[in-house]
Amino acid sequence: MSRTPGASPLRRPAAGLAPCAPAALTDAQADRLQRAARMGDALAALILGERFLTVPHYAPAKAFAFFQLASIYPLALARLGDFWLHSEPEHGVCERDPARARWAHGRAGEAGHGPSALAVSDAWRMGRGGDRDYETAYYYLGLAWRFGPVVPQLALLEGSLRMDLAPEAVARVQQRLRQERGRPRRFGIALLPLWWAAYRG
Repeated sequence: MSRTPGASPLRRPAAGLAPCAPAALTDAQADRLQRAARMGDALAALILGERFLTVPHYAPAKAFAFFQLASIYPLALARLGDFWLHSEPEHGVCERDPARARWAHGRAGEAGHGPSALAVSDAWRMGRGGDRDYETAYYYLGLAWRFGPVVPQLALLEGSLRMDLAPEAVARVQQRLRQERGRPRRFGIALLPLWWAAYRG
């Protein structure tokens, strides 16, 4: 069969990954992904992290370890941020670390993960994990509007933050957000769980 010049060749999923959600992977597929993750495959690690958060396979300590290996992806950073924000030491996963949570959610939010943008906006607004800064909180709230999901809470928070900021600070943030609008999302893969489409050998 001939192929059009310049067209991308068909890519087969690595490690025998089937078109299914992480929870539905067979044990054999999960084993192949674990071997790939140990060899440095970050997307394999991300898939396994998601698998170990599902009810049939729930193992938060394993999920946390795989998300650390997958931290080039915004979804993995978001999961790590949640662990550092909410984990209880007795669960044996990690210690709570609001500063690390703010860093992880900030990176994920800048890369296009809307819920993380909202989480880090809240951290800057409340002074959780570092200094309080309403202007930075307003910036990340703008990213949350951009990347979604849009929820009524966003409008309430925006109104509250605008009242706490000088008009020139609001204008600075809006200018910064306009400049960001044309920039593509970084690490854009794996924002949605299309594992079989996204996975590359």
